[in-house]
Amino acid sequence: MSIPKTFHLDGIYCLPEHEFYNLPNNVLEKQHGNRPLRENGNKIHTIKNMIINKILKIKKPNTDESLFQIFENEPRLVCTYDTFDCFLIEEDNHRKDAYYITRNKCLRNWLYGIMPDIMRRGFKNFVICGESYEIGFESDPLKINNQILIIFKN
Repeated sequence: MSIPKTFHLDGIYCLPEHEFYNLPNNVLEKQHGNRPLRENGNKIHTIKNMIINKILKIKKPNTDESLFQIFENEPRLVCTYDTFDCFLIEEDNHRKDAYYITRNKCLRNWLYGIMPDIMRRGFKNFVICGESYEIGFESDPLKINNQILIIFKN
């Protein structure tokens, strides 16, 4: 595995830390490939749109404004604190499942890891759509999950 001098994904740049970087080259290549949630005509994309359209019909009381905000373009490179620590997940448990770039940055391992940042921005009712990335098996080292997360706090 070669470690790049710089790493960038979705507009976020960082300097990989050798003691934490564990992203194989073939996994990095898959990051820039197939993203079914975004592909017109893909069944997963169609299902996602059906869910979002249904959710957007839910309105705030006495208004025509949707109760939910939709987030589909959140970064795939995330803060490890938001992804694991604030959910009280011990380091031993997440080091074996996540692809790290630095001590504080990893590929998003689940969509809940984006939730704290969105809530800090003041959103209470929202939908997050996107991929999450887990360490798989030797035959296929990257497990890509297409997920939709609906958060409702009234």
